[in-house]
Amino acid sequence: MEEKYTTCSPVSQPIAWLIWAFVTLFYFYEYFLRTAPSVMENELSHFFSISAAGLGSLIGAYYYTYAPLQIVAGVAMDRYGGRKVVPLAVLLCAIGSWLFTMPNLGIALLGRMLIGAGSACGFISVIFIATNWIPRQHLALLTGLTQTLGMLGAILGQKYVVLLMQHHVWQTVWLQCVVAGIGLAIILFFIIPKRPVHVQQRIKAQGYAHVLQNLKLVVCNKQTWLAGIFGGCIFLPTTVLAMIWAVPFFESAYHLSLQKVTSLTSILFIGWIIGSPLMGFISDRLGSRKYVMVLGVLLTFLCVLAIVYIPNLPYYLLLALMFLIGIFSGTELVAIAFTCEANPIFAKGAAIGITNFIIFTFSAILSPLVGVLLNRITGAHALITAQDYQLSFLIIPVCLLLALICILYATEPEAKQDILSMEH
Repeated sequence: MEEKYTTCSPVSQPIAWLIWAFVTLFYFYEYFLRTAPSVMENELSHFFSISAAGLGSLIGAYYYTYAPLQIVAGVAMDRYGGRKVVPLAVLLCAIGSWLFTMPNLGIALLGRMLIGAGSACGFISVIFIATNWIPRQHLALLTGLTQTLGMLGAILGQKYVVLLMQHHVWQTVWLQCVVAGIGLAIILFFIIPKRPVHVQQRIKAQGYAHVLQNLKLVVCNKQTWLAGIFGGCIFLPTTVLAMIWAVPFFESAYHLSLQKVTSLTSILFIGWIIGSPLMGFISDRLGSRKYVMVLGVLLTFLCVLAIVYIPNLPYYLLLALMFLIGIFSGTELVAIAFTCEANPIFAKGAAIGITNFIIFTFSAILSPLVGVLLNRITGAHALITAQDYQLSFLIIPVCLLLALICILYATEPEAKQDILSMEH
């Protein structure tokens, strides 16, 4: 015997989009908190009397909780629903922001970790809300828009911090974040509907053993791993060519000034901002995740080969290729939509969290590997040439080919209705 029920209270489409917009503000907010310290490093070093290494540990403490709690956040969303989890996550960010202003380094470190813990729910909560109330045909577009708004939070947030710190101490920024977080948490608590009573009763009756069962279901689904590995691989060109090795590589291979290299990295991120929703929109319109992901990874592969292995490309062509890498890398967000649809709807929070964790972990492992290869090729203290970078950067096309194999091996997810069928 089967009983069908919705995962949440039904709402009209205008209200659904309003809910999504406010939850997306949380992602914008947490992205701002993630990147704001980068423009106040001198002030933080002086205030806490710490070295560059100590400052790196303080700022990086965000990731000590952000990464491992991805899965916990996803499972919590499945178990308790958005209304209970999302406002609490925002409050954790607000409390962490307040603690970060304290003169004690240990308390500030704890505050940064609390911000990371709350932020672990940011991206997951937006996609969770979207899959609850917004039709499936918009899922990939909304996933891409979410990433775009997060990056805008980083860009606009840094500019706001710089302007504010011209007239105020750095603590003012974080105290404003406390007020904003408390206000947003209150709004989210009242705007996100409760789950239907029969859903709450069913989940409560299932007990915590069912949580582990759902988690096992997602982990044992090969589609989850294929999408996660794809996402981790497609993000690698951004990490290597824009975040870590951009300046030394382009200075060595193309003899570009720092200003020109900065323009190259900036235009790649502009490509991400445009490409994330664009790839999602195309995927939704075509009704296919695999086709767009295959096309995206192939074109990214060709752009990377051109930049790294074709010598003496003109600067305007480098700009175009970096922009296209950003555009096509937006298929990482299509992979998130893929994994949502490839797993049961009652475990979608766990699916998003686990996939996000795989992507993050894969990127964290692969990115330092370039440095290890450079050391092996040149020796720790040798002058690094363009040819050395070309050899060590071979890991990028190899990983992109791995991403291609993964998505070709994956099965196109079928459309699911937003209802659950569970046996008594």
